[in-house]
Amino acid sequence: MAEMENSLTPRPDQTLLGMLVAGGVALLAYFLNRAIAEKLPVLTSHASLADKLSALIRTVIIALTTGAVMVFGIIALGLMLLTVKYTLSYVQRVWMNRNS
Repeated sequence: MAEMENSLTPRPDQTLLGMLVAGGVALLAYFLNRAIAEKLPVLTSHASLADKLSALIRTVIIALTTGAVMVFGIIALGLMLLTVKYTLSYVQRVWMNRNS
């Protein structure tokens, strides 16, 4: 059972790599979100139907990218904490083996 548990436990370098990937995706989604919010024109009160539809699509895209930023940011944070946990447990295991 212990052998199976060890094979399922990720190494700290794997969790660190996952954290970097999730953080990169969150950063790209944030830059996309910011670019869309800054570049597209603001809707005026006398807008045509096409302008209203484009504003609706812009709002949906901004909402989706904001959600992606939050989800991938939280995943990156969790993986960072998991990396710290696994690293500390590895250091503790090495320290215990050296002292015994």
